[in-house]
This record gives sequence, structure tokens and C-alpha cells, in this order.
Amino acid sequence: MVSRLYYAVKFMIAVLFMTVMAGVGAILMHYVLMFTEWLAFGDSRENTLSLLNSVTPIKRVLSLTLVSFLASLSWYYLQIKPKQITSIKQQVVFKDSSLKKSPYWLHIGHAFLQLIYVGAGGPIGKEGAPREFGAINAGKISDLLALKVLDKRLLIISGAAAGLSAVYQVPLASVFFAFETLALGISLKNIVTLLASTFGAASIAQLVISTAPLYHISKMSLNSQSLAFMFLIVLCVTPIAISFRYLNQKVTERRIKNIKILLSLPVVSLIVSVLSIVYPQILGNGNALVQEVFKGTTVSLIAILVVLKMIATLSTLYAGAYGGILTPSFSIGACLGFLLASISIPLLPHISIVTSMLVGAAIFLAITMRAPLTAIGLVISFTGQSVITIVPLTIAVLFATAYDYFIRKMRSLYVNPY
Repeated sequence: MVSRLYYAVKFMIAVLFMTVMAGVGAILMHYVLMFTEWLAFGDSRENTLSLLNSVTPIKRVLSLTLVSFLASLSWYYLQIKPKQITSIKQQVVFKDSSLKKSPYWLHIGHAFLQLIYVGAGGPIGKEGAPREFGAINAGKISDLLALKVLDKRLLIISGAAAGLSAVYQVPLASVFFAFETLALGISLKNIVTLLASTFGAASIAQLVISTAPLYHISKMSLNSQSLAFMFLIVLCVTPIAISFRYLNQKVTERRIKNIKILLSLPVVSLIVSVLSIVYPQILGNGNALVQEVFKGTTVSLIAILVVLKMIATLSTLYAGAYGGILTPSFSIGACLGFLLASISIPLLPHISIVTSMLVGAAIFLAITMRAPLTAIGLVISFTGQSVITIVPLTIAVLFATAYDYFIRKMRSLYVNPY
């Protein structure tokens, strides 16, 4: 009885420390990102597009190219054998042989390196950094307190979710992320631990990080035309999202990790930065792309930007950079919704462009992440929508998920597995 109580206290202490570290880590990352933007562009603003437009094109080129060269050196060093960067999924299935080869500080450095690269204009998502920071600290705390294997797994997953929650202020969506993406089993203990860590870390980070929506957009308006138009968005956006997910898996599997990264990452970053002379919206994690739509722009420009953003993100990941595709997926999906609505308005004058953008973003996120509930939660949290928005987004995401399943089934029937 006493030993059981002692272990329960140890577990609660572990959850407390993990939560605090995730929240404090998010604050530290916030300042690192601000400092990186200040070094690269001479300023740091919430409006990424405004920041990018405020500097000369040559400064955008020099900043990203220089940081990419330093990042390539760092990532090459971090992956020289026997060192190895271990993903969160590898940690939760306990591939300890690889994890033990990689010191704790290697993973901390790896997390902040992602943030610095994105802060300088790298065209990938930054969400991997807080997740990995939270997970590696949770694993370290679990080892120090000698937690059981299953509890260590729970703590690592909760740490990853808490990191995501703290940086983006999305605690509920982060809970869904833990169950859908990291395959945590549903139990009362798991739910309570996740809720405590995600909401706790978000509360700590609120000391510095704003709780305001990431994107300032008008409320979703619903009418019969907009609801019917959702199904056209599902039909058009889902296959593009499936293709993007497939390509992301391929480039991630084949990511350059050897000495070639010293050439590949700077060259790709140079090409992206040169393109940014004309199209600065492709830089960063996708915020600038969405902000371009919000300020009012042409259909042709957004079509070009969507294609360039997808190519830039995938090419950068293949060239050796580490990062996420969460915010790029949100921005690409929102822009696809905007394109479809803008083209269709002459025939359907009452459809809502805002509704189409939100539906497009939710579908693209749900398919690329294979996490429908997480996608809905993120779209609502990112844009500050009301609870009623859950209904149309859920309908759209359910149909998109079913469509994704149908396409995969058909592909398995007609593609020779050998």
C-alpha cells in the first residue's frame, strides 16, 4: 500500500515537472523565435507578411541562405554516427538502442535549430520543435524517477502534446493529437494526465504567449449554398491533400542526412529565397501565405503561391531540414478553399469565402495529419471560431476521411503490390 502510494506521488511529480518544462520551454522558444527574426529581418512582428515586406529582397535572400548553411552544419554534426535524432514515435515505442546513442542535449539543440531555421524564413512548420522538446524532457524525467514503461510512454506523449498546446495555445486540440496521431489508448488516467499537462502548459505559457487567435478572420457564415459547396471542396481538396501527404512521407523517408546536406540545404534555401524576391509569401511556416489572402489578392497569385509553397516545403524537408507541415497544411488548405470559392462565386453568388477557407484548411489538415478531430480543433482555435463551427467542419472532415479511405482502397485494388 505504502509503495503504491509512493509511486503515485512520483508519477504526479513527474507530470508536474513535465508540464512546467513544456510551458517554460514554449516561452523560451517564443523569445528565441523573436530574437531570430530580429537578427534576420531587424524586427519581429505577429504579422509575418508585414515583416517580410518590410525588409529588402536581398536581406531575405542573405538571411535564409546564411542560416541554412549554419543549420546544415549543425544537422550534419547532430547526425554523425553513432548519434541519431530519435523521433517522438520512436521514443514512445522504446527504440532505446537508438535513443541512448543520442545525448539529451542533442535533442534539445535539434528542437531549437528547427525554430531558428523557420524564424529566418525556412518554408516549413515549427510545431515539431515544442513537441520534441516536451517529449525528450518527459522521457528524461521518467528515467530520473524510474517510472514504469507504460507510464513513461504516457508521459512522453503528454509532453509532446503539452509542448504543442503551450506554443499554439491549443490545449483541447493537443489532447486529440495525442490520441489520434501518437496512438495513446483511451483510459481515465490517460485523459486526466493529458488534460492536466496540456491545459497546465498552456496556462504557464500565457505569461508571455498571447491567447488571441493566430489568424484574425471573420466568423463562418452558413447558408444552403455554402453547405452544399462544402462537398465540392471535399472532392477537390482531398486528392491534393492525399498527394501532399504521400510526397511528405517519401521526402521524409529519403531526407538527406549525410555530408551531402552541407550542399543540398543551402542550395534549396537559396532557390527558395531567390523566389521570395517576387513571392515573399512562400517564406516561413505558412502564416504569410494566409495573410496574403486576408488582405485581398488575386486568384492567379494565390494559385501560384500554393504550388510554390508545396514545392518549397517538400524540397526543404528532402534537402535535410527538420520541421513540420501543420501550419503549411493549414495555409495550403485555406488557400485551396479560397481558390475554389473565388472561381465559383459567379455561379454561386451566396457562398462564403471564409467558410470555404476554413473547410479547406480543416480537410487538408485532417488528411495530411490523419487526425480529423485534431484538425477541427486546430482550425477553430487558430481562427477563434464559435463552437457551432464544429458541425459543418465535422461533416466536411468526415466525408473527406471517407473519401480518403475509398481512394486508398481503390488504389490497393488496382496497384500491383509487387
